[in-house]
Amino acid sequence: MYRQLLVLFFLAFGTNAIFGQSKITLSGYITEKGSKELLIGVNVIVPNSTIGTSSNTYGFYSLTLTKSDSLTLVYSFVGFTKKTIRIPFQSAQNIDIELETENTLDELVIKGRSESERVSDTPQMS
Repeated sequence: MYRQLLVLFFLAFGTNAIFGQSKITLSGYITEKGSKELLIGVNVIVPNSTIGTSSNTYGFYSLTLTKSDSLTLVYSFVGFTKKTIRIPFQSAQNIDIELETENTLDELVIKGRSESERVSDTPQMS
């Protein structure tokens, strides 16, 4: 009886450890390249999957993933250049990322009409 219970226990819990997929955590901080300021709400995704997260109020992110040979991560944030990295994925890693700002717009000059050119001051027939 004892052996049967032992075999049953091994089959129920032991096979998951042998055949189950191990999980690994990737984490780090995301900052702006020039000022080193922490970025809040940066999207971190694994392409072609439903796995992703975003950085918290401290610029920190964390992903728990199934162990594999290598992994591609995409970091994206409005106003910053998207960054894609490919890493060997063997164990838990701390990956700190710096994002660069995208090209900014040129100066915009708005010119108005002078007071004498205002259409609303001159009566017009319609």
